Amino acid sequence: MLGRLQTIEKNIETFLLYFIILQPILDLLTTFCILVLKINVTAGMLVRFLVMFISGIYILYKSKEKENRKYLYYFVSLIVIFVINLLINITFKHPMSIGSEIKLTLKVSYAFTMLLAYLIAFKSLKQSQRSLFLQYLIYAMIIIGAVMILSTLTSTGLNSYNYMKAGKTGWFSAGNELGSLLAISLPVVIWYSILKTKKIGEAYYWIPALLVIFSLLMIGTKVGYGGVIISFGAALVMTIIDLLIKKNTTKINYKLNAFIIFVILAIVAIITPYTPVVSNTNIHLSMLKQKEYQQNSEDETTIEDEEELNKENVEGLIYSNRDQFLHLLRNYYKEAPAAQKIFGMGYGGNYTDQPKMIEMDFHDMFFSYGIIGFIFLIFPLIYFSIRSIMALVRNFSQIFTTKYVLLAISLVLGLGIAYTAGHVFTAPAVSIYFVAILAYFVCDLEIE
Repeated sequence: MLGRLQTIEKNIETFLLYFIILQPILDLLTTFCILVLKINVTAGMLVRFLVMFISGIYILYKSKEKENRKYLYYFVSLIVIFVINLLINITFKHPMSIGSEIKLTLKVSYAFTMLLAYLIAFKSLKQSQRSLFLQYLIYAMIIIGAVMILSTLTSTGLNSYNYMKAGKTGWFSAGNELGSLLAISLPVVIWYSILKTKKIGEAYYWIPALLVIFSLLMIGTKVGYGGVIISFGAALVMTIIDLLIKKNTTKINYKLNAFIIFVILAIVAIITPYTPVVSNTNIHLSMLKQKEYQQNSEDETTIEDEEELNKENVEGLIYSNRDQFLHLLRNYYKEAPAAQKIFGMGYGGNYTDQPKMIEMDFHDMFFSYGIIGFIFLIFPLIYFSIRSIMALVRNFSQIFTTKYVLLAISLVLGLGIAYTAGHVFTAPAVSIYFVAILAYFVCDLEIE
């Protein structure tokens, strides 16, 4: 019996590695269910939540080991907080959609359940097995890139936006989510390319990175373009630093890789004026200018008013007008009873007509789950951030390398996207990449 349980345990850990490769397939199934079958409960959603359920059982089983009990305590605490949140909103919130509340909680709990599962699994796996994660992530990116190219060649790609803005998402239905997961994964793809490219004849290892760049630029979002510039900029700086410091003490050809990265950055800079993101930015600016002109023509505005309008326009450009919904939720929160301030107002706050999320994850988590819930949700992020900084101070020369800096850039991008554009912790299709990379980073550095 014990041997059978151990076999199941190892199979789950191996499956979690392969699960990364399945992500693009699940996203394609989601598109098929929504656009062809016209159903909202998609195959991708069902598979992901089934895996979350199995991962929850895996966490409970592994808690028999003393070093894993802290994960169990956190897991149980989150469940208790989510239940309290639901009960409070049933009491105080009218109108309320229990289905929407449960759906949001499942999405958020998915991210943190999978984080715990990957932390335990990566710690249990041998380093050689754990390193396969990077390879499997590359396979997932190749699948996405291939889909984007095929959809472009066949002119069958879906539009990133429902209105005048440009951009394509291939055969994937959610442009924001696709852009986020690609941006988060790009630094890891770059590191893999650097690691494998030891001579000019192996430059083909940069093909996955080129596929991700193509996909991000095609989507037409600011997140995608920013992810390319930040990731490649950091990679160029770090390869030059490692080149100067390590010289011939490593098998990695930093000189060749630095040259390749520089060429790619130069090409991106040259084609930038012709990319969808520039077109979309110009459209957005035109819309903001038109809005400002209409407001100015309605009444006489002072210089102070104009400065305020300009500030609002800048914020609108950066946050895509999410700041307006943030203002709305703040008002809901001010008027909410103390119980909701502490444990959250749930999906969309205390709305009177139609619920609306801000689509800025940290803000959405705060208003949805209150002070206590928000603290518990972000605790692992703060904890591992502090542990990473401590490890960097203690072992600067070993950690301040291209590999770990790029992994850190991936995580910083994820947190930045979550704060500004959302669709990270509230989107299972994206959060799986972030939490898996975070777990790999933590276990590889042994900073848990």
